Amino acid sequence: MNRGNLLALRQGSSDHTMVFVHPAGGSAGGFRQLLAHLDPIWTVLAYEAIEPGPSDRCSVPAIAEDYLEELTATVSPAGVVLVGWSFGGAVAVEMARLGEASGHPPKAVILLDSSTPNVLAQEERTPAAEMAALFGVDVTVADGKETTALDAAAAAINHASPGAGISAQELRPFLEIFHWHLDAARHPWPGLPCAAPTFLVRAADEEGRHEERTDLGWSAVFGGHLHRRSTPGTHHSLIAAENAPALAHLLQETVAALPRRREGQPTTDFSRMRST
Repeated sequence: MNRGNLLALRQGSSDHTMVFVHPAGGSAGGFRQLLAHLDPIWTVLAYEAIEPGPSDRCSVPAIAEDYLEELTATVSPAGVVLVGWSFGGAVAVEMARLGEASGHPPKAVILLDSSTPNVLAQEERTPAAEMAALFGVDVTVADGKETTALDAAAAAINHASPGAGISAQELRPFLEIFHWHLDAARHPWPGLPCAAPTFLVRAADEEGRHEERTDLGWSAVFGGHLHRRSTPGTHHSLIAAENAPALAHLLQETVAALPRRREGQPTTDFSRMRST
């Protein structure tokens, strides 16, 4: 099912393609911070969910199937680098596995501080607190009320950008998207590894999660075949402006160490995509 979630962030000067998969909040905005720091040879695509999907597609396998269908309509999945942030990591792994099963293996999968769905479902942070953090608001919502988190997020955005005039109500659609993806993470998923080289990039400054589970559940999936890296920042700030250069360098360094992709691979067809 093609829902039109794939964005063209930049067309590169070669057939190198990096595809980012959004976190539970659905936004691709953070990935734009990386564009200025990624070599211009890279074509950069990103998935963005602007509304919850249908109830019958609310699972990691279904989302991965839909996203792979959309990617295949645009560029051959073979040889792309899939990069999933947070919730998007599980989707990226499943996309890689499905692509491999159909003869289109990606070049690599990179997980940006991503938990497996099983670990994500066990996390103690409430959706309200997580939602506030997606907007850079570090708050403890003692009563667990979503309105408290949205009010705090709106206040923080307006403080950072005077005149923005963002209201809590305008942020509610993001919360609905977050809830939909959180429900998707709670549905059954295969828990199977992909064959592509897979890298877990941990947020070096993340407290709690960093100390609690160094692998965020992925060692149980990949065994000893999971490569680990780290990058500055917390789970929510690793792509922020101050940390974007380091992360972009790490992504390119990681990919540069992989075997060269084969020649003759189709380039991206931007005519089929939403642009920003």
